[in-house]
Amino acid sequence: MREKEERELDIQYLKTMIYYAEQVKERLLFAQNHNLSVNDDMVIESVALLLGQIGEQLDSKKLSPELQQKYQGNPIDFSSISKFRNKAYHHYGSMNSKGILKAAMGMDELIEQINYIIRKERLMHDF
Repeated sequence: MREKEERELDIQYLKTMIYYAEQVKERLLFAQNHNLSVNDDMVIESVALLLGQIGEQLDSKKLSPELQQKYQGNPIDFSSISKFRNKAYHHYGSMNSKGILKAAMGMDELIEQINYIIRKERLMHDF
């Protein structure tokens, strides 16, 4: 069984994922409020980097593999998030704006799913 400190770290990394998901939403709202197209290169690039930061939290030195395995596919597909991160950071030129925007439109659902995991972990471990 994992130590309490490790569980607390997992919750902090999950909260960091929420932070970046909120930043994606804010970036899109900023573009809209300033009459920038969501297809503007600057908007797409900044959103892609923020999405990549969500995936960055899945590094095994951050969010524990145990927690990722426990919730893989139910409710979150951590594997897809990690693959997106790799593509955003290492193969950016092969990404298209439609894929980036599609991922960006899922932030409310992702935030809800992460909050579900946080609540469940806290209830299970009496934080």
